[in-house]
Amino acid sequence: MLLALGIQGLHAQTPADLYKLANPTVVVDLSNGLRSDAPGADCANAIPLTDGEYSFEPTTNSNIENIINFQGILATCLGTAPNQTWFEFTAIADGQLQFQITGQFDYDFILLDATNFPCEQFDNYDNTLPLPQVLDCSYSASAVENGSANLIAGRRYILIVTNYSNMVDPFTLMVNSNGIVTPYAARLVMGRVYSDVNGNCEFDEEDFPIQDARASLVGTIQYDLSDSEGNYSLLLLPGQAGTISINTETYSNLIWENLCTDQQPTIQLDAGAADTINANVAFNSLVDCALPTVTTSVPFLRRCFTSARTVHYCNAGTIPAENVEITLRYDDGVAPVSLGAPYTFDGTYYRFQIGDLAIGACGNFVIIDSVSCENGIGSFGCVEAKIGPIENCLSLPAEWDQSDLEVHARCIDSNTVNFTVTNAGSGNMSMAMPYQVKRNGEVEDSGTLALNSDESQSYSYANSNDLVTFSIIETSGNPFNTNAWALGDCNSEINFGGTNPEYGIADGQPWLDIDCDMIIGAYDPNDKFAWPFGIGNTNKIGRYENLEYRIRFQNTGNDTAFTVVVVDTISDLLNIETLRFTATSHPYTYEINNRVLTVRFDNIALPDSTTNLEGSIGYFRFIIDQMTDNPFTYQIENFADIYFDFNPPIRTNTAVRTVGEVALVTNSTFKSEGLNIYPNPAKNEVFIGLPADDDKSGMIEMFDLYGKRVMIQPLKASTQNKLELSGLSAGVYLLQVRTAKASYFGKFVMN
Repeated sequence: MLLALGIQGLHAQTPADLYKLANPTVVVDLSNGLRSDAPGADCANAIPLTDGEYSFEPTTNSNIENIINFQGILATCLGTAPNQTWFEFTAIADGQLQFQITGQFDYDFILLDATNFPCEQFDNYDNTLPLPQVLDCSYSASAVENGSANLIAGRRYILIVTNYSNMVDPFTLMVNSNGIVTPYAARLVMGRVYSDVNGNCEFDEEDFPIQDARASLVGTIQYDLSDSEGNYSLLLLPGQAGTISINTETYSNLIWENLCTDQQPTIQLDAGAADTINANVAFNSLVDCALPTVTTSVPFLRRCFTSARTVHYCNAGTIPAENVEITLRYDDGVAPVSLGAPYTFDGTYYRFQIGDLAIGACGNFVIIDSVSCENGIGSFGCVEAKIGPIENCLSLPAEWDQSDLEVHARCIDSNTVNFTVTNAGSGNMSMAMPYQVKRNGEVEDSGTLALNSDESQSYSYANSNDLVTFSIIETSGNPFNTNAWALGDCNSEINFGGTNPEYGIADGQPWLDIDCDMIIGAYDPNDKFAWPFGIGNTNKIGRYENLEYRIRFQNTGNDTAFTVVVVDTISDLLNIETLRFTATSHPYTYEINNRVLTVRFDNIALPDSTTNLEGSIGYFRFIIDQMTDNPFTYQIENFADIYFDFNPPIRTNTAVRTVGEVALVTNSTFKSEGLNIYPNPAKNEVFIGLPADDDKSGMIEMFDLYGKRVMIQPLKASTQNKLELSGLSAGVYLLQVRTAKASYFGKFVMN
C-alpha cells in the first residue's frame, strides 16, 4: 500500500488524516477471475478504506463461493455476488458511516461487522463461529447504491461491492464518517523532515521544515512526500520490516548533510515495534547556498490561438535567496500577449523581479501566450525560463570543469537558421567536445568546440522547410546535463522535417527550464504526450534517457467540473520510485499503488470550454526514469483515463517510445530525399513517389505523432502508391517506406 500527497501541503491532525484520507488503490486487473493476491480480490487482500472519494476499475471475476452462501446471509441480503471488490476498515471512535457507490450499471453491496470472523473463515466456514453481522446491504437493480451504519470504535468491518451486471464499467466509492474510519491492522511511520539551523537536533523556532522530501520504503514503491510543515507518513502492513530512506530530492547531496546521530535519513524498521513509529530526520547545511528553481509549462501551442502558461518558482536552498529575477526567452512565432506580473523587455528577455525568497518559499504567475498563424502545424515552439542570481556555492563533482553549455536557435531570415553555443558556466571547457548538425534526422555537419566561460560561437545553416538540430556533448562530470541542443524550423508553412528532435531537453539545472511543444491545429483536448520525441517512426530513445509526460484534460461539457481524477498505470519499463512532478495547472493530490498513479484535482471548478476556453484546460507533467538495462526494441507504452465528476472515463491516446541504441554522434539510417509525398496537405488520399532507381518492393507504414501505427500496406512496384485516408482524423502523420534498397522517412498533414 502506498500513498503520496501532492503540492497542496495538507497534513494530518487526526488519525484518519494520518492515513492520508485517500488510501484506497485502483484495482487494475481487468480480468479478475479469482484474482489471487490482487488488491480487493478477497478478504485477505481487502483494500484499506478511509474517508474520501475514489475511482476503481471494473471487477470482472467469477462468482466466488463464499460469504453469500452461508446460512442466513443469502436469504437476508444478496441473491448472488459476482465480481467482488473487498474493502476493510476499523473505527477510532463511535459514529456513523455513510457511503455511496456509483456506476453506469447495476452494483450491489454488503457491509459486515466481522470483528470475530477471520478472513480464513470466508473460504473454510467453521460453523462453531458466529456469522459476521450484516449492517447494511442492497440487491436493487440500480447503478447508484447508498449505505450507512453506526460504527463502534475498535471493531473490524468489511464492505463487499459486487457488479451484478458483469459489465466492464468503473465505479466510484464515496465514504464519509467525519474522520473516524481508518484502515484495519496497519502500522504508521510518521515524522518531520527539517533543517536543523542551530544544530541542536531538535525542531524549534529557529529551524524550518523541508517540503517535498521523499520518504520511501526501500525496495518497494511505497513513499510519501513531506508537506509544507515537513511532515510525512507511511502506512505499512503489521509486522512489516525494512528500511525507510529520506531524500530531499532537489540535489540533496549538493547542499545537505546529516549530523544528528538519532535523526538520520536511513531508518531501520523493527517488525515487532509499536503500531505508530515516530522518526524525525534532521538535515544540516553542507553549504550556505540559495538555490532558486523555476519551471514553465503550457497545455498546448495551437496555431492562431492563445494558451495559459504557468511559471512556478521556489527557493530550494539552505539560506534565503535575495533579489531574485526570472527571465523568459521566446522562440519566433510564439509571444506573450498578457503577462501576469510586472516585467521589463530588452528585446530578447522578458524580466520579472521577484524580490527575496525565504527558505522553502514558492510562488507562480500566469502568462497568456499567443501562437502566430504563420507557424506551421508540426513545427515547434520553445520558451526558456531562467531564475537567478545563480550562486557558485553548490558542492559540485571534483572532475567537472564547471562549464555548462547552452544552444539557442534563431531564424536569421526565412531561409537561414543561426545556432549560438554559449558556455554559461563559471569555468572554461577543459577539452573540445563533439557537436553535430542534423537535417531531417541525417547528419549534415560535425566537429569539435571548446569555449571559455561566457564565450559564444555561432553557426548558420540553410533551413527552408527542414528541421535542423544542433547538439553538443557536455564535458565530463556535469551533474545537470549530458548534452545541449536546439532546433531550427524557419519558413515552414508546414514542417516537412523528417524527424522530431530526438534528445532529451537539456535543462537539468534547477535554475533553467526549457519548454518545447509541437504546434498543433485541431487537437484532442484530452491527451498524453512524452518527451523526448525520439528518433524515427518508432520514436526510439536511449536506454538511459528519462521520460517527461504531460497529461492534458479539458472540460468540453456544458457545466462546471468540480472534481477531475486522472488514473495512469505506469509501464513496467519505468522506475516508479523515480516519479516526480514538474508542473501542474491546478493544486492536486496524488497517490501511487501497484504502479497505478492516481492524481486528484478536488474543487477544481473547471469551467466548460464554451464559457471560458483557456480556463477549461488543465494538465500536469511528471518525469520518470527508465528501469536499468531495459531490453532494446521494447516499447514503453502509457495512456491515462480521465474522470470528470461522475462521468464515464475518457481515455487518452497511448504515448509510445521505443528503447533503442541511440548515440549523439551517429549517421541516420533514414533518408528523406527522393521521397515525394503529395498532395501535402492532403484530404482524402495521399500519393507516395520514390526515386526511379529504387526497385519499389517493400512496405509502407503510417504513424500518428504519438508513435501509434495507423496503417500498413505493401509497396506496389509502380511509380506511385496511393494511401486512402478515410477514417483518420486531421493532423500530422509520419511515413516510413522500406524497400530492399533504402528506408525513407517523411511527414504530411491531413486536413
